Amino acid sequence: MISKRKRVVSRKKGNTAAAPPVEALLAQVAPVVEIQHVRLLGGTFEAVASEEQPRPDPIRFSSSFQLNVDARILECRLQFDFLARVPAVAPPHRIVRVAATHLVTYLVREGHTPSVEALTAFSQINAAYNAWPYWREFLQSALQRLELPPFVAPLLRFGQIEHNVKVGGGEPVTKGTKK
Repeated sequence: MISKRKRVVSRKKGNTAAAPPVEALLAQVAPVVEIQHVRLLGGTFEAVASEEQPRPDPIRFSSSFQLNVDARILECRLQFDFLARVPAVAPPHRIVRVAATHLVTYLVREGHTPSVEALTAFSQINAAYNAWPYWREFLQSALQRLELPPFVAPLLRFGQIEHNVKVGGGEPVTKGTKK
Protein backbone atom coordinates (compact mmCIF):
# COMPACT_ATOMS: atom_id res chain seq x y z
CA MET A 1 0.00 0.00 0.00
CA ILE A 2 1.11 3.49 -0.71
CA SER A 3 0.84 5.82 2.22
CA LYS A 4 3.29 8.52 1.20
CA ARG A 5 1.82 11.71 -0.18
CA LYS A 6 3.50 13.03 -3.31
CA ARG A 7 4.17 16.70 -3.84
CA VAL A 8 3.01 17.92 -7.23
CA VAL A 9 3.39 21.25 -8.94
CA SER A 10 0.23 22.57 -10.56
CA ARG A 11 0.19 24.09 -14.02
CA LYS A 12 0.38 27.56 -12.41
CA LYS A 13 4.02 28.29 -11.72
CA GLY A 14 5.03 28.10 -8.09
CA ASN A 15 1.88 26.41 -6.75
CA THR A 16 2.51 23.19 -4.85
CA ALA A 17 -0.06 20.95 -3.26
CA ALA A 18 0.00 17.54 -1.62
CA ALA A 19 -1.45 14.90 -3.93
CA PRO A 20 -3.97 12.59 -2.27
CA PRO A 21 -2.77 9.02 -1.66
CA VAL A 22 -3.58 6.59 -4.47
CA GLU A 23 -6.02 4.68 -2.25
CA ALA A 24 -8.04 7.87 -1.67
CA LEU A 25 -8.19 8.50 -5.42
CA LEU A 26 -9.34 4.95 -6.12
CA ALA A 27 -11.99 5.23 -3.41
CA GLN A 28 -13.56 8.12 -5.34
CA VAL A 29 -14.19 5.91 -8.38
CA ALA A 30 -14.45 2.23 -7.42
CA PRO A 31 -17.70 2.50 -5.41
CA VAL A 32 -19.50 4.45 -8.15
CA VAL A 33 -18.68 2.34 -11.23
CA GLU A 34 -19.80 -1.06 -12.46
CA ILE A 35 -17.81 -2.97 -15.07
CA GLN A 36 -19.80 -3.58 -18.26
CA HIS A 37 -17.34 -5.44 -20.48
CA VAL A 38 -13.74 -6.02 -21.53
CA ARG A 39 -13.02 -6.01 -25.25
CA LEU A 40 -9.94 -6.79 -27.29
CA LEU A 41 -9.62 -3.86 -29.72
CA GLY A 42 -6.61 -5.25 -31.54
CA GLY A 43 -3.44 -7.20 -31.22
CA THR A 44 -0.30 -8.21 -33.04
CA PHE A 45 2.35 -10.83 -32.54
CA GLU A 46 5.53 -11.63 -34.40
CA ALA A 47 8.90 -13.29 -34.07
CA VAL A 48 11.39 -11.31 -36.13
CA ALA A 49 15.11 -10.87 -36.60
CA SER A 50 16.18 -7.86 -34.59
CA GLU A 51 19.17 -6.36 -32.87
CA GLU A 52 16.82 -4.82 -30.32
CA GLN A 53 17.69 -5.76 -26.76
CA PRO A 54 15.00 -7.35 -24.62
CA ARG A 55 13.93 -5.43 -21.54
CA PRO A 56 14.60 -6.70 -18.01
CA ASP A 57 10.83 -6.73 -17.46
CA PRO A 58 9.30 -8.16 -20.66
CA ILE A 59 5.77 -6.80 -20.05
CA ARG A 60 4.82 -3.13 -20.09
CA PHE A 61 1.49 -1.38 -20.28
CA SER A 62 -0.03 2.04 -20.45
CA SER A 63 -3.54 3.34 -19.97
CA SER A 64 -5.80 6.20 -20.96
CA PHE A 65 -9.46 6.91 -20.40
CA GLN A 66 -12.43 8.76 -21.77
CA LEU A 67 -15.42 9.79 -19.68
CA ASN A 68 -18.77 10.52 -21.30
CA VAL A 69 -20.56 12.35 -18.50
CA ASP A 70 -23.96 12.46 -20.23
CA ALA A 71 -24.00 8.74 -21.02
CA ARG A 72 -22.31 7.89 -17.68
CA ILE A 73 -19.75 5.72 -19.48
CA LEU A 74 -16.09 5.44 -18.49
CA GLU A 75 -13.89 3.76 -21.09
CA CYS A 76 -10.36 2.75 -20.12
CA ARG A 77 -7.99 1.77 -22.92
CA LEU A 78 -5.04 -0.40 -21.91
CA GLN A 79 -2.13 -1.13 -24.20
CA PHE A 80 0.01 -4.12 -23.29
CA ASP A 81 3.37 -4.96 -24.83
CA PHE A 82 5.59 -8.03 -24.46
CA LEU A 83 9.13 -8.08 -25.82
CA ALA A 84 11.60 -10.90 -25.25
CA ARG A 85 14.39 -12.84 -26.88
CA VAL A 86 13.17 -16.04 -28.52
CA PRO A 87 14.52 -19.15 -26.78
CA ALA A 88 17.63 -20.90 -28.14
CA VAL A 89 15.59 -23.16 -30.44
CA ALA A 90 15.21 -20.26 -32.89
CA PRO A 91 17.88 -18.58 -35.05
CA PRO A 92 20.03 -16.02 -33.20
CA HIS A 93 18.87 -12.42 -32.84
CA ARG A 94 15.20 -13.33 -32.90
CA ILE A 95 12.81 -11.21 -30.86
CA VAL A 96 9.20 -11.97 -30.10
CA ARG A 97 6.83 -9.04 -29.69
CA VAL A 98 3.20 -9.38 -28.63
CA ALA A 99 1.01 -6.31 -28.26
CA ALA A 100 -2.68 -5.89 -27.53
CA THR A 101 -5.11 -3.11 -26.74
CA HIS A 102 -8.08 -3.82 -24.48
CA LEU A 103 -11.02 -1.56 -23.73
CA VAL A 104 -12.65 -1.86 -20.31
CA THR A 105 -16.02 -0.12 -20.09
CA TYR A 106 -17.69 0.93 -16.85
CA LEU A 107 -21.08 2.44 -16.09
CA VAL A 108 -20.79 5.42 -13.71
CA ARG A 109 -23.53 5.80 -11.12
CA GLU A 110 -25.81 8.75 -11.84
CA GLY A 111 -24.87 11.97 -10.10
CA HIS A 112 -21.19 11.08 -9.70
CA THR A 113 -18.34 12.68 -11.63
CA PRO A 114 -14.98 11.67 -10.12
CA SER A 115 -12.00 14.00 -10.43
CA VAL A 116 -9.53 13.73 -13.31
CA GLU A 117 -6.82 12.58 -10.88
CA ALA A 118 -9.09 9.85 -9.50
CA LEU A 119 -10.05 8.67 -13.00
CA THR A 120 -6.38 8.61 -14.03
CA ALA A 121 -5.42 6.46 -11.03
CA PHE A 122 -8.43 4.19 -11.61
CA SER A 123 -7.56 3.63 -15.28
CA GLN A 124 -3.93 2.86 -14.40
CA ILE A 125 -4.73 0.47 -11.55
CA ASN A 126 -8.27 -0.94 -11.38
CA ALA A 127 -8.76 -1.13 -15.14
CA ALA A 128 -5.36 -2.81 -15.47
CA TYR A 129 -6.40 -5.45 -12.93
CA ASN A 130 -9.67 -6.01 -14.80
CA ALA A 131 -7.95 -6.39 -18.21
CA TRP A 132 -4.92 -8.39 -17.02
CA PRO A 133 -6.50 -11.90 -17.32
CA TYR A 134 -7.54 -11.13 -20.89
CA TRP A 135 -4.03 -9.92 -21.72
CA ARG A 136 -2.49 -13.06 -20.16
CA GLU A 137 -4.72 -15.26 -22.32
CA PHE A 138 -3.88 -13.26 -25.47
CA LEU A 139 -0.14 -13.51 -24.76
CA GLN A 140 -0.31 -17.25 -24.09
CA SER A 141 -2.35 -17.87 -27.24
CA ALA A 142 -0.07 -15.72 -29.42
CA LEU A 143 3.07 -17.55 -28.28
CA GLN A 144 1.38 -20.88 -28.92
CA ARG A 145 0.41 -19.79 -32.45
CA LEU A 146 4.03 -18.79 -33.07
CA GLU A 147 4.99 -22.33 -31.94
CA LEU A 148 7.13 -20.92 -29.13
CA PRO A 149 7.50 -22.24 -25.61
CA PRO A 150 4.87 -20.84 -23.28
CA PHE A 151 5.44 -17.80 -21.14
CA VAL A 152 2.98 -17.50 -18.30
CA ALA A 153 2.50 -13.85 -17.43
CA PRO A 154 2.55 -13.50 -13.66
CA LEU A 155 -0.49 -12.56 -11.66
CA LEU A 156 -0.85 -8.84 -11.22
CA ARG A 157 -0.73 -8.28 -7.48
CA PHE A 158 -1.77 -5.28 -5.44
CA GLY A 159 1.24 -3.08 -4.86
CA GLN A 160 2.97 -4.13 -8.10
CA ILE A 161 1.82 -1.19 -10.19
CA GLU A 162 0.73 1.46 -7.71
CA HIS A 163 4.22 2.97 -7.53
CA ASN A 164 4.00 3.84 -11.24
CA VAL A 165 0.82 5.88 -10.95
CA LYS A 166 1.28 9.48 -12.00
CA VAL A 167 -1.47 11.66 -10.62
CA GLY A 168 -2.02 15.12 -11.98
CA GLY A 169 -0.52 14.13 -15.33
CA GLY A 170 -1.95 14.37 -18.84
CA GLU A 171 -5.36 15.63 -19.69
CA PRO A 172 -7.91 12.90 -20.48
CA VAL A 173 -10.76 13.44 -22.89
CA THR A 174 -14.11 14.07 -21.26
CA LYS A 175 -17.38 14.45 -23.13
CA GLY A 176 -20.64 15.88 -22.00
CA THR A 177 -21.46 18.42 -19.38
CA LYS A 178 -20.66 18.11 -15.71
CA LYS A 179 -23.71 18.37 -13.51
